[in-house]
Amino acid sequence: MRVRKYLYKILIVMLVLSSYSCEEYLDAVPENEITKDRVFTNYESVNKVLGVTYWSVHNYIAGRDDWSGPVGVYSDECQPVHANGPHSTNAHTGNWLDWTWREMGFQYNDGGGGQLRRKGVTVGGLAVVGIRLANIALDEYETIREIEEVPQLPGGITGDQIKDYMEGEFRLLRAWFHFELIRRYGPLVIIDVPMDPNEPFLAERERYDVMTDWIVSELETAANLLPEKWTGDFEGRATKTSAMAIRSMALLYAASPNMNLLDNGVEAYNDEYLQRAAEASLEAIQTAQNSGYYRMYPWSEYMENWWSDNDFISDEALWGPPQEYWDNQGNANVVGAGMFRPRAIPGAGGWAAHAAPTQNAVDKFEHIYDNGNAAKAIEDSPEYDPQNPYEDRDPRFYEFIWKNGDDYFFNNDTKVEAWVGGPQWNNANQQGRWTGYFTRKHLWKGCNNVDNVGKQRRMPHIRFVQLYLDFAEAANELVGPNGAISHAGMTMTAVEAINVVRNRVGMPDIHADYTVNADVFRERIRNERAVELYQEMHRFQDLRRWRAFDELQHIYYAVITKDGDNFTYDKAEIENARQYTDKHYWYPLPQAEVQNNPNLAQSPGW
Repeated sequence: MRVRKYLYKILIVMLVLSSYSCEEYLDAVPENEITKDRVFTNYESVNKVLGVTYWSVHNYIAGRDDWSGPVGVYSDECQPVHANGPHSTNAHTGNWLDWTWREMGFQYNDGGGGQLRRKGVTVGGLAVVGIRLANIALDEYETIREIEEVPQLPGGITGDQIKDYMEGEFRLLRAWFHFELIRRYGPLVIIDVPMDPNEPFLAERERYDVMTDWIVSELETAANLLPEKWTGDFEGRATKTSAMAIRSMALLYAASPNMNLLDNGVEAYNDEYLQRAAEASLEAIQTAQNSGYYRMYPWSEYMENWWSDNDFISDEALWGPPQEYWDNQGNANVVGAGMFRPRAIPGAGGWAAHAAPTQNAVDKFEHIYDNGNAAKAIEDSPEYDPQNPYEDRDPRFYEFIWKNGDDYFFNNDTKVEAWVGGPQWNNANQQGRWTGYFTRKHLWKGCNNVDNVGKQRRMPHIRFVQLYLDFAEAANELVGPNGAISHAGMTMTAVEAINVVRNRVGMPDIHADYTVNADVFRERIRNERAVELYQEMHRFQDLRRWRAFDELQHIYYAVITKDGDNFTYDKAEIENARQYTDKHYWYPLPQAEVQNNPNLAQSPGW
């Protein structure tokens, strides 16, 4: 893509922000124009530039105006209940070339929503802007270090420390934005300085491993600059652990078959990057544990990963987008809530484009048997009854998904009636294909227009638990399920890591039948990842990096037949649900960018 220097006049129009505190740190609007010298010689102005750079971190649950965000609908997690919506007409048909919608393209603002409440933004558009902002700030960092009037932060943090922290934040953000681009579009170009708009940009694509190594180096530099934790009004900003967690994730991606095929022509894991990913995961786990700042929620607090009564900041979120909205009345038009609230239930307050869990997603939640001492996939469990399909399932199932017979409200007796011919079935299928389920994970109890319970939403990109999932995947590919990897004073096996993930939600250890070899255990690691990270914008990227679109060949919905008080359960396939081919393992670049730079190759297959 062509990356132009962001002119300082335009920069200032965007970045001069009002004062902030606590969660309002990143919630501000432009005020006026001032000169470059005033921006980078004044602590408050630099801090506000940093604030808007944070605002370029993509928020996957979307904002007030993002009425059809893509959470889960590209993969096998969800199906949009909207026959003529953009996901049905473009995303699922594979018609991605020169298409711009949330996940695809480089659009930054379609003219609505305001600068910070903008709508129409895409991951790519945000990333390009974020890189520009970080580059300009880092290019001026010698000037920034000369600033004398820097307030002392709580805990006795000095002005020089604050300058270190801010440099670390800019570097981390720049690395994250590069990673957001390359994991979607493949390796592009390392942009680490402001570009001269008067010179042609004719760079060629780098290799994926080259870009990853640069990203990792930037994150390591950032980790050495960032604090282990923030206090008071500054909680939620990037920390040393944030940098190390992103590094772990970036290395695992670089180790994956899709990336290795692109670089080396081998559709298999890359052992060098697997080793680095496993070690990076252990380092990040240890750093998080020692920080006194992060923790994995016990089951009793588990759902606070995604919403809270009084705080935007999650103890488990190692990295995530800015948080800002308080939903005082469960209003549908706040923070993408309507994507998960069904119009088919009067009073739920949902949107036409709400996303419904697929039967594929439901089937990934294991069945528990032997008095709670064992669990297996439903097709393997000796006690699973397909005509009593929701009995004794993984506890996460009941928190993530509404099913037939569940109470939907507190204040009336409305239930989820998912049977064929029922009122909700008829309402939902007037628009498209309803799956028989409603999403629960991102909705707190009472988030509807009947109960009107307001809470604060959380949208983590990387949670503490992901470090164990990342380690398990890398370790299993290197040394198998029970082989140990030791690094940074920690020793762990892939099985032990997966059991950490399972045990904290009340699941028994992974069944021994699944730990006999790396091939068998690989499928359970991927299943555990699909369950734990359900609807957190990981599944589609995981399927792409694994080159596992075979998982998307058949997307199913529930077929529930009612006869008196009895129900019969079956499933049926949604026709042509995902029309992907090998070229869809990488997103296409806009044709205009390829035409403007003859050295910039289009993504494979496009």
